[in-house]
Amino acid sequence: MKSVFDSQSLFMQMVISFVAIVFLTSAAVGIPAIWLLQNQLDRQAWAQIEQGQRVTRSLYDFYSSEIQNLATLTAQRPTLQELLIQKDAAGLSDYLTTLESGAGLDRIVVCDSENHLVAATQSGLSSAICSQWRTGKFHYDPPTQTVCLIASHPIEHDGGLLGDVFVCSLLDQRFSAQLFEQTGLDHLVWMNDLLITSSLENFPEQIESFFADEAAGLEDLSSRTLEINGTSYYAAAFPLDGEELISEVLLDVSGLVQTRARLIGILAASILGVSLVGSILGVLLVQRINRPLVQLSRAASGFSIGDLESPVHVETHLREINQVAQTLENARLDLLATLTNLESERDWSEHLLASIVEGIVTIDNQQHITFFSRGAERIMGQTAAHAIGRKIDAVFVSPDGQTEFHHYLPAVLESRQNIDLICADQRVASLAVTAVQIARPGEKTGETVLVFRDISKEEAVHR
Repeated sequence: MKSVFDSQSLFMQMVISFVAIVFLTSAAVGIPAIWLLQNQLDRQAWAQIEQGQRVTRSLYDFYSSEIQNLATLTAQRPTLQELLIQKDAAGLSDYLTTLESGAGLDRIVVCDSENHLVAATQSGLSSAICSQWRTGKFHYDPPTQTVCLIASHPIEHDGGLLGDVFVCSLLDQRFSAQLFEQTGLDHLVWMNDLLITSSLENFPEQIESFFADEAAGLEDLSSRTLEINGTSYYAAAFPLDGEELISEVLLDVSGLVQTRARLIGILAASILGVSLVGSILGVLLVQRINRPLVQLSRAASGFSIGDLESPVHVETHLREINQVAQTLENARLDLLATLTNLESERDWSEHLLASIVEGIVTIDNQQHITFFSRGAERIMGQTAAHAIGRKIDAVFVSPDGQTEFHHYLPAVLESRQNIDLICADQRVASLAVTAVQIARPGEKTGETVLVFRDISKEEAVHR
């Protein structure tokens, strides 16, 4: 298990690299596509918001023109003029109520030429309403927190000015719902940071104010994104009356958010799917490459332990690996031939040394025996296994037991010396000993080679 998931192995590195390449390639293709598609959807949504904003502006202008026409028609009604001349306040109030119901208005107010309130469809109004409604097209009533779209027209009779008539259409939820039906966009009306009306069916208790960022001006807040009752919206606003009364249109983008989530899910699933398929293919490819490499590694390991008889056999259709395998097989054959020749030479050398009558012994710098030939075994009467590793003085012992053999070495290195030694069978043998120092290739210090011959018979004849 460890060898399979070893991060340093070629198999795991190739698999990880292949998966990473597939994943990055999929992400590099999919993420820009999702980004472009998302931007396109966003642009379309904001284009729809912008178009809805223009349509809403046009509808406000249309309603303003329509209510202005209603004010003109109301001021030109003869009955209204007669009741105003007769100063019949009760009859005038009833008549205005009838006009209000028939024209679909929310307020009708009649003031005289001196800005005094004459009659109105709403009770409790003061004469100040006459001057207040002259200031603009919209009027905000703080006590009721309502906003009116107003229009006025002078009431004239026989060239004289009788007063002015003011008509009002409330910007309430009914008005917002009407805008929603015509534009397909939800509609909010703000007075400073107070929400006046909304076209949303479930009127939310709290919506983040358009003026939540007091440091930003209207131009900076002309568009925004917000969430109401768990639904995401894109919104754009424009002023109706200065910078206090703001109309805001909202586009429900929950479908866009869901589409974005689906695209991200599809991208993630695609990347995972492609990565999975690519990983499977990568594992198969890596196994196809790794299997013959493992076989080559086992063959090379066999070389290191001396197995040169087993041929290098690799099952693969990859030309490069076959070339490596063939090269390794050629190297095995060459190495096997070389070792065979070396073994033949070694056997010949051992046979040659064994046939030499003289004894040959090598000692290292610490005077330990490192080689003991067959001739040395015959002369000294002991085996090489007993002599190798021991000091020369323990094997080559003088008859007097006083003189150690290593004292003879300086003289032996200069010329042949005749030395008496005790053999393993306690026989005293006269030996003619010569020595030379040799060094192995690459080494500064070498070993001493002793060559000796048993001259006991010659010495006896000589004596």
